[in-house]
Amino acid sequence: MYGENIEVTRWDNDSQGFVIVGNLVKVERADREYPIIGFQYDNDYLSKYSYLAPFGLEPIHAENVVIGDTRHNDFIPSYFKQFLPDDATKHYINKINRESLSYDSFDLLKYVTSVKGSFKAIQLNHDASKQSNMALPVVHACKQLISFQDSNQEIEDLELLSSIYNVEQHIPSINAMVNVDGELYHCILQLHENEVEPKKLKTVREIFSNAGVDTPVIFTAETDGKYFTGHINGVEKHSAAIEKSQIFNEIPIACLLEASKRTTSFEKDTFAKIADVIAAHSSNTAKESILKIALLSNLLLQKHLSPHNIFLREVAPGEWNIAPLKISPPQLDPKVMPTIAMNDAHSSLLQLSFDEHTTRSISKSFKLNEDKVNRTIINLSEQLKNYSRVAEKYGLQTKDIEIELEHISKSNLAEYANQLTTGRFKEMKPE
Repeated sequence: MYGENIEVTRWDNDSQGFVIVGNLVKVERADREYPIIGFQYDNDYLSKYSYLAPFGLEPIHAENVVIGDTRHNDFIPSYFKQFLPDDATKHYINKINRESLSYDSFDLLKYVTSVKGSFKAIQLNHDASKQSNMALPVVHACKQLISFQDSNQEIEDLELLSSIYNVEQHIPSINAMVNVDGELYHCILQLHENEVEPKKLKTVREIFSNAGVDTPVIFTAETDGKYFTGHINGVEKHSAAIEKSQIFNEIPIACLLEASKRTTSFEKDTFAKIADVIAAHSSNTAKESILKIALLSNLLLQKHLSPHNIFLREVAPGEWNIAPLKISPPQLDPKVMPTIAMNDAHSSLLQLSFDEHTTRSISKSFKLNEDKVNRTIINLSEQLKNYSRVAEKYGLQTKDIEIELEHISKSNLAEYANQLTTGRFKEMKPE
């Protein structure tokens, strides 16, 4: 029998330092066809700190061990899957290292740590002397790295992976750090096709924010005739003046859905299932927040949203909230389909159409009373009445947003909200 390990450390905002959490472990045994892969907490860590995830990573075996939840226990536990490379990143790894084609999940993650060890608040086999975790200035990153996403150039140096690791693929993007008034923030820098897209992005952000959905801070820049936006969601901040850093632990909803066993490989993920998972381990208003996200993502054509890019963030030990939502300019291509349906009864291929049947369906699947659903619909209708005004504020003309306005109009949102407020269906109860 022999074993390998990946040391896991995490940033603690209170002590302002990294603490040892434990080890990812892979054990090969002569009497087993498959290796055993799991995670073992450090005893000292559990006596002082919370689990790494709101659920699904509690030790249920002896000696504080969490075993990978597959038939043969041969895959890393759900929480750590967020650190595995996505398809685009694996493409570069496979080109550079052909041996990686035969790696299991543990081997692949360990290989990644040979060049990258920092993953937000989590460090894996951290070694600053060999890992390229250095963030790049925005302008330098714009000119020298984003071109890899924009022009399909091949990466020949794995050290560049830190900047393009697991970024959104529907828009050319990189990881970067940006200096704002002497403080460094992690941001996602995106390259847009024209000057209209950043204006549409800001319009979408304001509608979401006015509806009560937390979104990243957006800044825009133009360099050499190219248009960029930076998305700052507060997951990592460094202040040199007071020598203090804030780095938060996050987990994508996809990991929680898997750990909760609410979906299988056959079923599709839905916003109702997401709300169900989050509500048990987040704030009391989490379901209403997910409902707003679900409705607005359909109305504002946020087709990129998936359980892989909606996150829970640990804002205090053991306290989890929905992280600022990743937003994009409206996706106008009718051939691009949304990835998440409202619930099991709704098709993600069809636009929402608001009526009493929609309210009833949402109420049942989200386990919210109909009055709360109706109040949300009325609130969103009021916000979307301002879409043209907000768009104009950011320099857009009516012709720039014709498709979006038509999409919102076809949903019957305004008409149904008006019927609700005039009491056609039933008297709405006060909050």
